[in-house]
Amino acid sequence: FFDHRKPECVEAAGGEATLYSQSFRSRHITEDLTGAFPKGSAGTFNIGVLHTSATGSAQHPLYAPCSIEGLLSHQYQYWALGHIHTRSELARDPWIVFSGNIQGRGVRECGPRGCYLVDVNDSGVASLSFEPLDVVRWEVLRLSASDETTGDDLEEMAQRAIGRAAAVAGDRTLALRFELEGHGPAWNRVAADVTGWRARLRALAGDASV
Repeated sequence: FFDHRKPECVEAAGGEATLYSQSFRSRHITEDLTGAFPKGSAGTFNIGVLHTSATGSAQHPLYAPCSIEGLLSHQYQYWALGHIHTRSELARDPWIVFSGNIQGRGVRECGPRGCYLVDVNDSGVASLSFEPLDVVRWEVLRLSASDETTGDDLEEMAQRAIGRAAAVAGDRTLALRFELEGHGPAWNRVAADVTGWRARLRALAGDASV
């Protein structure tokens, strides 16, 4: 949408907001693009939009890196960042935000996924509220066994965990992974019959979806 040669500004909402961004000339960008972004203008709500790894992430390779200080220097009221799939708030005055992706793509991307709804008052101060948009919710349910845990106990623990996850997910499809930790007879029974226990857990999950 934006020019790949230099940053552009686009007026929105009848001039009440202005967006600043730049597209990419190649697939992999390793330099900081924000140095060329113009300063924010008075009389409008200035929004910087950037696909970036910001200061870095263990889960994502370096991409168009930038610093918090560099973003703040542009005097925008909001920075909407993309590339990192997990939502996070890097600063609040002004907001510098990764909204994350709108749909978890696998079990490594658990929990609610969506966007932020940004409300701005007449003084230009923004407040955020998260809006879930995912249609499939990924979750990892961890069960802990001890010497006193029985097989029936494990099934009850799994059933309760599924119920809690289903209640939070609402009417979304729920994709689950179970992780069993600990020791004892129940743990040994599961280890000796993984296929059978997988079938039991699937049955419990099926019962919860009825």
